Amino acid sequence: MSGHEGIEGMAGYHRDALSAYARTQHLNSPSVVDEVDGEQARVRANIAVTHVHHPGTPADPIFAAGTLVTGRARRTQAGWRLAELAFRVLWTTGSPPHRGEV
Repeated sequence: MSGHEGIEGMAGYHRDALSAYARTQHLNSPSVVDEVDGEQARVRANIAVTHVHHPGTPADPIFAAGTLVTGRARRTQAGWRLAELAFRVLWTTGSPPHRGEV
């Protein structure tokens, strides 16, 4: 559907992506730390997402997806901070917005 890389513009990207839907619900698992190696850690989590299309959208009323989130955190003087996140969609049901709507 779409993608974004880097922290610059992420808030605007996320706001625009969600505007393609009338409502959304994101259910997240707790984060799991897979490995700690000194000042670095690898983390993962799961997300189940339900998107409700705007009325009149020529698509199934609901688009749902299951996503695996993986990432890397690093220890700083201010504590642990995320350094990298990646999202991989594992399954979907329904129809996402048409390209250009997101």
